Amino acid sequence: MSMEKIWFILRQNIVTGPYTPEEITSRLEKNDSDNSLRVWCRELTNWKKPEWWHTNSHQLNLAIQSDIKADPETWFYFHKQKVHGPMQKNQMINEIALIEDFKDLLYKSEEGKEWDEIFNNDQLLHACNISKRSFPRASIDGFLKIIKDQKAVTLGQLRSVSEGGCAASGVTAIKKGDHVTLLLKSSSLYQEFLIKAEVRYITQDGMAGFQFSDTNSTIKSIIRDFVELKIAEESRAI
Repeated sequence: MSMEKIWFILRQNIVTGPYTPEEITSRLEKNDSDNSLRVWCRELTNWKKPEWWHTNSHQLNLAIQSDIKADPETWFYFHKQKVHGPMQKNQMINEIALIEDFKDLLYKSEEGKEWDEIFNNDQLLHACNISKRSFPRASIDGFLKIIKDQKAVTLGQLRSVSEGGCAASGVTAIKKGDHVTLLLKSSSLYQEFLIKAEVRYITQDGMAGFQFSDTNSTIKSIIRDFVELKIAEESRAI
């Protein structure tokens, strides 16, 4: 393993690599005053501080195996209306990396926690070989009212939005495949929208994803502008 290029560096929220161990040591020495530096390879459960590297660089195989053994089987992912887990984080990453249609993937780190969309976790996306550019969407505050058969059946807390759909938590009384009308309300969008949609997924604890079915050009433009602005703001913050 000593000369393999399997190592990555995270610095100021930017991932570079892969590098050999010798290259990692050199780069850490050049940037030893940067507190944001982290080191990782795909076998590790999370990013490690430079101190971990300096302690273990002479015995990386042993350090990796110890890290794997310490990885608790508490991780879950949700895909195509099925919950997978509990499992170790590395097992989850390996399974997710094989999935082609990952747009509606959810995950959580332990039982009892809320599901989250995978696009919200940059490190997890990188570990699973998923490009964030495949997710032109953004987190958003607000709520939606879900109307089915001309009756309001449930409310939900908006979690994310894209030109093609949205996700919300706290949703009840619907199932995958239902055709509904959504009333979206968010101060970020400056106005309310009525949009027809199909339920793409819903978990047992009420996290739901919707695919818009007849969004007009004006609504698409407003949502697209909002998403592009949020992505630009996040890029400037790096």
